Amino acid sequence: MTQKPTEHRSSSGLPTWLWMVATVVVVGAFMYWLAATSEPSAPQVVEESDEPAAGAVAAVRLDDLAAGLTNYLGTEVRLEAISVASRLGEQAFWTATSNGIPFLVRLTPSLVADSVSVASGETVTVVGRVVAMSDSVLAAWEQEGVIANDNQRLEAEFATGFVEATQVVKQAAPADTTQASGAEE
Repeated sequence: MTQKPTEHRSSSGLPTWLWMVATVVVVGAFMYWLAATSEPSAPQVVEESDEPAAGAVAAVRLDDLAAGLTNYLGTEVRLEAISVASRLGEQAFWTATSNGIPFLVRLTPSLVADSVSVASGETVTVVGRVVAMSDSVLAAWEQEGVIANDNQRLEAEFATGFVEATQVVKQAAPADTTQASGAEE
């Protein structure tokens, strides 16, 4: 048998190592060209908008919240000048839309610890997160003492969602008209 030479040659007749060197030179030249012709990018300027700041909470009408509850789930809202229709135990209360649709508001444990409470007929501004009502929420409320008995549970089951209030500000009672007119004189 005859032996064949083991030297590898490319189809063009040049050794393989020469192609590797040429490739490295071409890639190096391309990288140099990119570095020489590139322009540094300027920092982007963020323009101020009319939208509320990240820490600000958007005011929402109670009617809009009740009508589009799913759009607000998980967001912080501010309900201004809502009337307390009735209480649900010591830690929650009902309010109503202009159409008479009841809506539930629950006071957070920190508000209850600070002795915040509301009475029927009061007008309040509430800030809090919108949450969907579920069986697990009702069970947690029973354990936490938000609802004390079966009647309160049945009443709370009526709600499809609620606002978990982190702030409650009571509105000042309207001034007597005789005092207001006397102050102007």
